[in-house]
Amino acid sequence: MEEQIPERLALIDQQIFYYQSTADGDVKKMQKRIRALDNEAKAINKPTLNYKFDDFKGSTHYSLVLHSIPNALYQFFAVYQPISNNEFTEKIATLPSGYVDYLSNKYDILEKTLNLKTPIRINDFKAIEAAFLKTKLILNLKN
Repeated sequence: MEEQIPERLALIDQQIFYYQSTADGDVKKMQKRIRALDNEAKAINKPTLNYKFDDFKGSTHYSLVLHSIPNALYQFFAVYQPISNNEFTEKIATLPSGYVDYLSNKYDILEKTLNLKTPIRINDFKAIEAAFLKTKLILNLKN
């Protein structure tokens, strides 16, 4: 599994979400294999792969499922959420340019992964506008 899954993930060209987790109280033999798979999956650098790994503290093999299911759902549906302050700060504000491309790509992924064609939200427009204004302000300060 720790060899075949990363190989397959590297070959898939369509958008794919992959989530896995373990816990400090998980079965030791399984932990080792899960962490090996995690190391291999993290090495895959593809924009179509949305990979997330959680290592829960204080959970057992059986109780980690109670944490894993909601985290996996949050990962999958994160693309549906409007642009948050966190997304703006970490992903958009750090871009030197291409804000409109970022927004367009966000809605393309939404359409491809969830099969939802939704109009762009006003708040998402405002986030991109704020990025433009911030860039313009920085450029003006440099000149």
